[in-house]
Amino acid sequence: FTALPDMAHGLAMGLVLRLEWYTIVGVVLTAVIASALFAAWGLLWNLKLPNLHWTNETAAVKQSFSVLIAMFGSWGITVLPLGVYFLVGAYLPAPLYLYLWLGVFAAAAVGLLVWLKKKGTEIFRGLTD
Repeated sequence: FTALPDMAHGLAMGLVLRLEWYTIVGVVLTAVIASALFAAWGLLWNLKLPNLHWTNETAAVKQSFSVLIAMFGSWGITVLPLGVYFLVGAYLPAPLYLYLWLGVFAAAAVGLLVWLKKKGTEIFRGLTD
């Protein structure tokens, strides 16, 4: 659901700021990969800390500790590149820094997706009420 808006917003931002084409591509790819990372991150915590005792669908979201961890963890993952940029930003060009984080996010997303495919399916299979 978020890939198309991510692409549109990244493209619009790149055009408005008159960024180079490779920076626009990096912005768009980073947003899309980050969305996949956040989705896998949320699924990981929902498997680890499931809320199986709910009366309606909204209670599973509003009263689940896993949702809280996934939400604040995603915020932390989002802010992490900004904090690191204050330390090393003066030494690296911005597009290179962007592509470095794209690689980190892609590696983390692939790692989480592989974990979900192997261990996550076992955990899901074992869930009982």
